Amino acid sequence: MKKILMFALVLLPLLASVGYAALNQSGDDYFTEQEIKDIAENHPEVADSIREFKKADQELNAVYKMLIDIYEQEWKRGGRQGENEFILKFKAAQLAWLKYRDLAVKSETSIHYSTLEYYADMADLTTQRIERMKSMLTDMSEGFNGKGPYGCRKPAKEALAKIKKMEQEK
Repeated sequence: MKKILMFALVLLPLLASVGYAALNQSGDDYFTEQEIKDIAENHPEVADSIREFKKADQELNAVYKMLIDIYEQEWKRGGRQGENEFILKFKAAQLAWLKYRDLAVKSETSIHYSTLEYYADMADLTTQRIERMKSMLTDMSEGFNGKGPYGCRKPAKEALAKIKKMEQEK
């Protein structure tokens, strides 16, 4: 009996806390705007956190696409054929980073965090990744200290200007 009681005292709080980082009805991390509105009725701070993550995720996708486009243009401009090794590695790294972000936040939030903190952490890590990618664009726009491909400078500067405009529109 003591073992059952100890088991219940230890395991039940852990099982209950797993539900804090609740996902949407389809089981993924993306809520529809209607689902966010429904959440906002009772928990406006959670809805704000979800929206913040969605915005960060959209920006991440936009910046990622800009980097890929620039490297694809430079690859073609150089008259090269076949797959660009950098792009293949960058895509693989991005997929690995996304898995890391999702697993890291889920592992931390599954025990003691709320849904609010889950999405705040997702937004925070996503914003950090965006800053890293913007740093890559800055390096490209400056020609990698004179060592990088000259053809990337102008598109990278244009991409940074687009990002700045997106940030001002927030």
